[in-house]
Amino acid sequence: MRKILYTTVSLLAAAPLFGIGYAYSGAYNVAASAPHSELGRWYLDLLRSRSIETRAATVSVRPPLSDAEIAEGAAHFDQMCVDCHGAPGRERGIYGKGLRPTPPDLAGIAAHGEASELFWVVRHGIKLAGMPAFGATHDDHELWKIVAFVQELPGMSPGEYQQRTGRDARGSSHTTREHVSSACSKRPVTGRSKKRRASIIPPA
Repeated sequence: MRKILYTTVSLLAAAPLFGIGYAYSGAYNVAASAPHSELGRWYLDLLRSRSIETRAATVSVRPPLSDAEIAEGAAHFDQMCVDCHGAPGRERGIYGKGLRPTPPDLAGIAAHGEASELFWVVRHGIKLAGMPAFGATHDDHELWKIVAFVQELPGMSPGEYQQRTGRDARGSSHTTREHVSSACSKRPVTGRSKKRRASIIPPA
């Protein structure tokens, strides 16, 4: 029993030293062009999903939004999100194609994820994933407009996307950049209400 305990303690003590030594050796390839190992991908996916689920539990329920406000969210989405995530009928841009991990298809995320989780990610971003924290430049109500539009992406056709965002078949936007960029000045963040889980709209 004492030998087992000694071995266990020794392994636990050696683990941090091994990790530091491995990092210092430079053996790990941090290049975005190199895919993660299966074990590394599993661990990072678990770490990200549990972190988001835990913290999104504190997010307030999505406020009621008018069609006009969701249309504003569509314009913001088209300017801020498409280059990395793509959209119906539109591929990821040069930045999104070069990121590791690859930015997810938001239509699939919206079909199965919680609104509260979408909001938390948009507001706080994700470290080492290229996902910005838009809470630094947009207030909560503006972010909910974007989330509301993202929730409508599942099943949306390329034609519907063009109509909703004011884009023509060539991808040129008819919406004014001034309207979208005006929201990018730093603003105070709104407060939080009691803990409550937001529901999926539409349900998964």
